[in-house]
Amino acid sequence: MNALSSKSGAAADFLCNSHGFSELLIDANKQREHETSRKEAEDKSRLPALEAAYTFILRELGEDMDRQGLLRTPLRAAKAMQIVEIYSRRLQVQERLTKQVALGISEALQPKGVAVVIEAVSLGVHLRPQPGGVFLIMWDREIRAMVSTHAIMAASVFMATVVPAVFLPGFSVYGTHLSWLYSVSAAVTGVSVAVFWLLGIAPPTKKHSLGYKLSRLCRCCVYFFLSCIFFHFVVLLYGAPLVESALETFSLAVLLTSLTTLRCLCVLGPNVQAWIRVFSRHGAMSVWDTCLQITVACTLVGAWVGAFPIPLDWDRPWQVWPVSCSLGAVIGFLTGLVAAPAWIHHHRKHLTYKSK
Repeated sequence: MNALSSKSGAAADFLCNSHGFSELLIDANKQREHETSRKEAEDKSRLPALEAAYTFILRELGEDMDRQGLLRTPLRAAKAMQIVEIYSRRLQVQERLTKQVALGISEALQPKGVAVVIEAVSLGVHLRPQPGGVFLIMWDREIRAMVSTHAIMAASVFMATVVPAVFLPGFSVYGTHLSWLYSVSAAVTGVSVAVFWLLGIAPPTKKHSLGYKLSRLCRCCVYFFLSCIFFHFVVLLYGAPLVESALETFSLAVLLTSLTTLRCLCVLGPNVQAWIRVFSRHGAMSVWDTCLQITVACTLVGAWVGAFPIPLDWDRPWQVWPVSCSLGAVIGFLTGLVAAPAWIHHHRKHLTYKSK
């Protein structure tokens, strides 16, 4: 009797569970039917708008919409477009989608023939490793790290301007311009090296010996000094005083090197080939390469624009060489710090990087 009662109890539990499961299936089917009917209602509500759009297009092309052969053409075109939307909503491959659209149009319109051409991109093929490289996906984590880095660097420029003015009497951007210029250069240099080293953005090296690291540091210092000479020579070619303001010109070159070349050294290392690759067309291989392109371009453009007011006879203190160029470079640098992550975040869904 106990065995029979236990079996009957188990059977009752099974029936209850089966009944509950069947209720879940019924609810799921009802929900699916409701969703299907809702989508069908949406499709029917959009049909008049599509028909009106095709009517407008045909009329603008010069067709006579009262002609017998065109009376129902807009409606047929609208239904054909809905067929494409219905099948493309599903998880699809382009071959099956093309066949389903052709069969749907053939069944709905009963034409003498149907030709369907579909242009599609397979995400699997797009992300699959290709010969010579692989497409990398950029994550929002890198953008957040970039925003934090740029905020710290912008704060360093602000502190290099405000802190000396508090502790040093007579310190100002115009009155003691060279002091301000070297203060900004030193602040940006120190903060850039510290931040990029902590984030580990610098390219990895296969050698970890102390001698190799020291030689790498020496090469970075040599590149920094050569960049100062290069910018000094370029500024002279653009018309800067050759002898009278040599110190001011070289100070501007140091500032430009701190705002541009130093970032290249931090991100790419002392590798001239990598620099040429990044600043060539479609040469960026990471989000930091794109950021480097934007910030360097903004800095150089700002310094160039800052030279325009110098020859004007306004007799303003910021027209003294090289105040306006230095201010233009710093303003351009700060603009690049804001513009780079904003532009990358806006285009993050379309950016792909090919790594060799």
